[in-house]
Amino acid sequence: MRLHNKQRYTYFKVFYLLFVLVVIFDVVGSSLEGSLGGLPMLTPYAFLVGLFFVYRGLPVFEFDSDGEVLIIETKEPFLQPFSSIFFNQTEFPKRKLRSYHIQRLPFRRVLTVSIDSKDGGIKRVKQTISYLSKTEVRDVERSLKGCLKRYKNQDFQENEID
Repeated sequence: MRLHNKQRYTYFKVFYLLFVLVVIFDVVGSSLEGSLGGLPMLTPYAFLVGLFFVYRGLPVFEFDSDGEVLIIETKEPFLQPFSSIFFNQTEFPKRKLRSYHIQRLPFRRVLTVSIDSKDGGIKRVKQTISYLSKTEVRDVERSLKGCLKRYKNQDFQENEID
């Protein structure tokens, strides 16, 4: 199953444009402080809104469970060229999936996937899924349940053969 929410990303371009315009307006307004008659500074409010979006996580989510490899990717395409913290990709064979959990916080959802690591331990990977709709979250959950069920049955059958 393939799932992505790239189509909703256009709203973020408008948000970034408004953010830059507010900051420019405040800089120009503070330099012309006497002539504007004490207009309120909007930059602190804009930064609070920006912090809220940072709290929610990366807005573009891609999920691909076709084939033998599970690919989970979150990114921020506009800011990605500036830093690698705006891109997070996880690829692993489906047979290594051990469990998953969706943590629901106010205004934020986090998908935690537990994977068998090479050294025999379990590695936990977190991806934010705050910008997915309820039906999209349900689809991701259904796909992960199917992977767990399928590969746990195969492990059980292989252990009985040995």
